[in-house]
Amino acid sequence: MKETEEIMGMIKEEGAAYFARERGNKVEVGLYLEHIIEERGMKKKDIVRKLNLEESYARKLFGGQRIPTRKILLQCAFLLSLNLSDTQRLLDIGQKPRLYPRVRYDAAIIYGLEEKMTLEEMNSFLDEIGEDCPCHSTYTRPDGRQRSRPAPHRPASCTRHTGRCSSRH
Repeated sequence: MKETEEIMGMIKEEGAAYFARERGNKVEVGLYLEHIIEERGMKKKDIVRKLNLEESYARKLFGGQRIPTRKILLQCAFLLSLNLSDTQRLLDIGQKPRLYPRVRYDAAIIYGLEEKMTLEEMNSFLDEIGEDCPCHSTYTRPDGRQRSRPAPHRPASCTRHTGRCSSRH
């Protein structure tokens, strides 16, 4: 297994090519996020706080033991002010589906990225157009009705508190 210093050196030297070459390695998405955070002059703990992630989950995410969900990657994209191309790259590295403009939710995310929206603005926009913000998901109850439920990480940036959402966060 490679030492962290060695991996960080390869990331700095090779840039995005490193991640394309190392596809399939669980560590890559956490390291890539760390690389972007460092490149943007931000702190990992600030991103973790803004995403309202539990510290143990964040440690596993950045340590390569957990692969983040697509929604967490999209939230990171907005917090890090990534453009569409960099967001697609982040999704590729995280082994998640790319944004596809024929899917209404994805088209809204693409619009938000192009308009350089903040995460809070994106969540509000999604709520306005009737799409779930990235911190909510739906499930089907045994009686067949659709229900909204907050994701376990409940980002502090979520401004949604309509009748469809029972959480107050």
